[in-house]
Amino acid sequence: MDNFTEKEFEEIYNFIKSKLIIDKKVCNEQIVYVLGGQPGAGKSTLTSRIEEKIKNNIIAINGDDFRSYHPKYKNLVKAYGDDSVLYTQKFSNAITEKLIEDLGNEKYNLIVEGTLRTSEVPLKTSRLLHDKGYNTNLSIVCVKPEFSYLGTLERYQKMKENGFIARATPKEAHDNVVTNFAENLSKIYLEKEFDNIEVFTREGKCLYSLKDTPNINPGEIIKKEFNRELTMEEKKKLIESYKKIKEKLNENEKNFQEVTKFLRIVNKNYNCLTGNPINIEAHSSAENKWIAKKDIEKYGIKVEEGVKETIGQITYIENNKLYQKSVSFYNISDLKIAKEIEQKFVPIKEKEK
Repeated sequence: MDNFTEKEFEEIYNFIKSKLIIDKKVCNEQIVYVLGGQPGAGKSTLTSRIEEKIKNNIIAINGDDFRSYHPKYKNLVKAYGDDSVLYTQKFSNAITEKLIEDLGNEKYNLIVEGTLRTSEVPLKTSRLLHDKGYNTNLSIVCVKPEFSYLGTLERYQKMKENGFIARATPKEAHDNVVTNFAENLSKIYLEKEFDNIEVFTREGKCLYSLKDTPNINPGEIIKKEFNRELTMEEKKKLIESYKKIKEKLNENEKNFQEVTKFLRIVNKNYNCLTGNPINIEAHSSAENKWIAKKDIEKYGIKVEEGVKETIGQITYIENNKLYQKSVSFYNISDLKIAKEIEQKFVPIKEKEK
């Protein structure tokens, strides 16, 4: 079903190309920006900034934009749903490669969006366009994976709400890019192929420029950002956003399970009177200390008006067997904690290695 004829391809390709070159002018000195960033990182925002910088005389090539032009697209979506992306890949790749080749020959400024899933593809693009006389730049969006995956969920939800055929990004696909991202960027840096490499935050702040610091490997910057601890403010923002997404998802959707899992692991939640870890959904305050309902009653701790208890899972050993049971808890941000109670707080008991 995913096959297409040469005639179909040529007709669609010519239509796409004619749309892209409207109001664009060829240049004497051509430049290409190859973009890199995991799904949901915010590459489209970076594209907009580059377009503004070049005064819109630049053509953006994004393979994902061409999937819906597949001659059997509606049937593929109907038959395979979210998995239809697997069946439009061959088509979108073919359109993308031909556009880069042809528009490169015609000397248009270009933006080529990618993920850095591999190091070979951006290097191939740079070499191809270098040979055509282009100045080649690699522009990276550096975003912590927790926020980029959230970006894929928000994009999916927005498309559904606006009546479009929503394209889901599987968590595994997102994480596979993240796992190899820093290493792939390091490989590209060591090849010394691009005229410049720049790393930006989603907000547009430049974290790195090859021209300014040629002896620094940008892969190390990515690695440091991906591996650092989230700040309390970041946790709070993530928890609030993931909870909003969860409210809109169906319990049977795979994304629902992923969001639920994230909300249970984003914080090391624990009973602050015992130090024991709790498997419980993160509180919107990002506070990770909880007190069991029985202790609330035992110590006469006052609960803020309108607050409901939350069910958490605790594990315990009995007769050399591991068990799990459900217990009601309150987050300390919803409690009026007296000084004598606060003095009873203990740190979390880390798992034995």
